Amino acid sequence: MTKLNFKLIYIVLFSSWLSVCHSGKISCYINIQNIEQEKDQNNRLMKIVKAVEDGIINKNIDLFSEHLAKRVELNLQENVNGLFSNNQAYFILKNFFYNHRLSNFSFTKISLENGMPYATGGGSSVIKGKKVIYQVFISFSFQENKWVINQFNVY
Repeated sequence: MTKLNFKLIYIVLFSSWLSVCHSGKISCYINIQNIEQEKDQNNRLMKIVKAVEDGIINKNIDLFSEHLAKRVELNLQENVNGLFSNNQAYFILKNFFYNHRLSNFSFTKISLENGMPYATGGGSSVIKGKKVIYQVFISFSFQENKWVINQFNVY
């Protein structure tokens, strides 16, 4: 196929798409805009997931503390269960990960769909010479025009 034929086919296809878009130009624009917004939101969520992963691995809650919601539901192995302010959650998580130094931690399942994003993964720790396996689950909610961690579970 010559370059000229390819250009003609491209122009015909593009003009057909354009005429369809023109007849419903508002919906075409909105669909393209929605796709871009969704990509942007997914990128923001992935950055938070990465920050939590790095924070757990490096025992540095400061790497993701800015992403804690104003109220965070915590469910940790050590009978810490409830709804806490972000400041309380920060110190509870900091203390937990100081005492439970997880190694080989990574999020293995990340779901950004259906408006209810979450991430789950695992790691292990050695406590008094005994290997302990942990499962971590975090979920997000969209509050005040940003994604925040509204639930943090460690099983």
